[in-house]
Amino acid sequence: MSANKDNQREIARTAVEDFLRQMFRPGDVFEVRAPKCADKPGGTFRATVSGYYTYEQIGKAAKDITDLNVRGVAPGIYITMNPVAPALLARANCKLEHRAKSTTADADVVARRWLLIDCDPVRPSDISATEGELALAQERARAVREWLAARGWPDPIEVMSGNGAHLLFAVDLPTDDGGLCKGVLAALAERFDDEHVKIDRSVFNAARITKVAGTMARKGENLRGVQGVEDRPHRRAAVIAAPAERMDVGREFLEAVASETAPTPNPATRPLKPNRSGSSKSPSAAAGTQRFQSFDHTPDGVRSYLRQFGIVVTNTVAESDGTWLYLDRCPVAADCTATSGSDIAVVVKSDGVIGYKNQHNRGAGLGWLDVREALEPGYKAWAALREAHQSGTPVGRIRLRVHGGDGERLVVSALDGDGGEIARDKIDRDSSVSRARFVKSVHEAIELSDDEKSQIDAAIRQLEPPPEGGDQPPPPPASLAELQAGLDERRQQRLSETPPEIVREAEEMLLNPNLIDLIDEDIAAAGVVGEEVLAMTLYMQGVSRLLDDPISIIVQGTSSSGKSYVIIRVATLFPPEAVMLATDITANALYYLPPGRLVHCWVVGGERSRDESDEKAEAKRAMREMISAGELRKIIPLRQQDGSFISAEIYQPGPIAFSESTTNTHLFDEDANRCLLLSTDESSDQTRRIVRAAARRAESGVKRVSDIPTLHHTLQRLLRRVHVVIPFATKLADCMPAQRPDARRAFNQMIAMIRAVALLHQRQRATGEIEDGDVINATVDDYIIARRLLGPPFGRSLGGAMADAVTRFADRLATTYGSNPFTSANVVEGDGVITSKGKVNQYLRSLADAGVVECVEEGRGSKPHVWRVVGELPEGGADWLPTVDQLREAAA
Repeated sequence: MSANKDNQREIARTAVEDFLRQMFRPGDVFEVRAPKCADKPGGTFRATVSGYYTYEQIGKAAKDITDLNVRGVAPGIYITMNPVAPALLARANCKLEHRAKSTTADADVVARRWLLIDCDPVRPSDISATEGELALAQERARAVREWLAARGWPDPIEVMSGNGAHLLFAVDLPTDDGGLCKGVLAALAERFDDEHVKIDRSVFNAARITKVAGTMARKGENLRGVQGVEDRPHRRAAVIAAPAERMDVGREFLEAVASETAPTPNPATRPLKPNRSGSSKSPSAAAGTQRFQSFDHTPDGVRSYLRQFGIVVTNTVAESDGTWLYLDRCPVAADCTATSGSDIAVVVKSDGVIGYKNQHNRGAGLGWLDVREALEPGYKAWAALREAHQSGTPVGRIRLRVHGGDGERLVVSALDGDGGEIARDKIDRDSSVSRARFVKSVHEAIELSDDEKSQIDAAIRQLEPPPEGGDQPPPPPASLAELQAGLDERRQQRLSETPPEIVREAEEMLLNPNLIDLIDEDIAAAGVVGEEVLAMTLYMQGVSRLLDDPISIIVQGTSSSGKSYVIIRVATLFPPEAVMLATDITANALYYLPPGRLVHCWVVGGERSRDESDEKAEAKRAMREMISAGELRKIIPLRQQDGSFISAEIYQPGPIAFSESTTNTHLFDEDANRCLLLSTDESSDQTRRIVRAAARRAESGVKRVSDIPTLHHTLQRLLRRVHVVIPFATKLADCMPAQRPDARRAFNQMIAMIRAVALLHQRQRATGEIEDGDVINATVDDYIIARRLLGPPFGRSLGGAMADAVTRFADRLATTYGSNPFTSANVVEGDGVITSKGKVNQYLRSLADAGVVECVEEGRGSKPHVWRVVGELPEGGADWLPTVDQLREAAA
């Protein structure tokens, strides 16, 4: 075998082993299976190959899988997603058995660890997918992932399975989950299925197998290069993305999705509604009962609309005549694909008008109305009917216009020749009395002849309800008070469904004088090792979501320092309705969330982009406005069927608490001024604590306590939105040093933290029942806690926004080099902590800005800069904050 083939084989084996280690944990037993496996290359006799391996034998499993894969006899190689009973090792211990007699059944599975969401392109059976079909499946998987992320789900393992897309979400469920996984898949299929991509509803059982990443998917012939036929190649399955830390989807999140109502089905598959006599309506009448997609006439709105139907937007270009969305294929003629990248496109003009172009012969004369008809059959008839309803039905000297109704009764108005309304009533079309009453009101406005009365009476009997849905202007936005009332109602409903003993325990915890210590213990039990101050500060941020001015935080730290892990683990202690986990947030995403989703919500924004360009700053403008103003308002144009436009307001109220993590040491001033800057503990002692904790878990095999999140979800639902008065705020302000401009921001952050601590202790700050809107007083004890939490970050931010990692880096430089010169290459070679030259240069620039180091010799070409330590880090920290004694003296 050549060296190149050896290298390729080792790469494949490594990919397989990495995937297996992501799927299983020490002590697990799993099955490897290859159905319909040939006895030899090109052989016709086929049987199942199966074997069982332990986690400790993963290296051997990866080798055996790779050997089988290289032989080319297996259409696909799979593993059981979930661990199986160790007794099954007796079937084939650490080896693959050809012509296996038995494979894993549901009863053999010991626990559910994974939920598989399989997005599969629709195509004939037993053939591979085309590149276009695969792209549709991957696009659909991204849509599913983003939709679930908006509902608080953590990141999954994303796998390109060879012919489709897999999302593997970590769960912690019993083998018999009561149909929960089945319900989740059914709900997602109802929402996301269409004629192009289906979500496999059948992969809910405990013994389900999944494709091994790193192995080939060989469905049908490896079809390539056949003239006039799209390639259907065999492909190697691969992990596209995987979270740095495993985080289970909580049962509450699963149940919420399983119970969520799917959107109204595509009208093409919806049965016609029977009319009053029981027969089917005519197509024109049926069009009036169908509900078509409504979306914003903006580039983002159109892109989201197209994505629902599997139409891939390959590129977006803003031109003077509008924003062009270039498509991979024609929505009308599905087999007409783009060739130049700009030959098939939708244009969204600044006034909201949408156009369509297809430069192929088959696309000549097609417009946006044809696209809507292709995606939502019946749309043209609906649009024509809607236009007729808007203009009204002419009857002699008047027009009859239908505005809506309920059941058999319609709200009808009569318009005169100038379009003025002269009569309006709710009419039962089958009631002669109801019709006569309306005719009489018209007659009183303009004198009618007997013939005109008869014409109006006959016309009323033929009226139909107006078409529902479509591009109607959105209803007036609900007020913040209305949205808060809805939140309160859902909160009470969740509490009523919580076991009484959990509610009692949460109530007792809120009354416990050692509440902070109890929370510290629960955070540690939830998996956070060390980082007590960081974790508690994040917990208080979550509590602050209930304030009018919540706390926003950016956690800084080097890669793999655990910053995202700490945020997410703390966030799991808050109920799903109070947290929104979003790995990425686009510029306009916040505007189009369901109304009220952000009210008193903690938004966890994932890892911040390393790119701190002006474009990235603009993309975060909506988030900054939400943090500052506590709400978003956007005016958009909506085009009506008659070509005219109306303006509609999108109102998205907050307030929100926002957090994200970053490896950057320099941040936009706009963000740094709005957020509290925290840092992870990157010391060797903290690394030792984390490693030892992992070792203890591996040795003991004890699972994490599962009811702690439920307890804290209940505790948070018991808290009320109270107004916190700080009686000593003026005295605190007098004690704060004012020589630094940073003190303005720091003081507001301190006030917010005191209020959050007091809000958490609300049952210890007031007597009797507490209701939303009540007023409580903060105490000096609340300041003591806030001072402990904010002392370390103030010590960095007030001294020039230095993160802990930069501070420790500066100390190592001073110890190692003193006043001697050094280069970044010297540091990378000898530091032992930071091995990235780019990160070293970033830290050196931060220290240069603070006057700690200076560049004594500019580098040129391959010659690096030469640096020298010239100063010390500015002082700051808890000493900068007033002590409790100082505060009490000022109040005396």
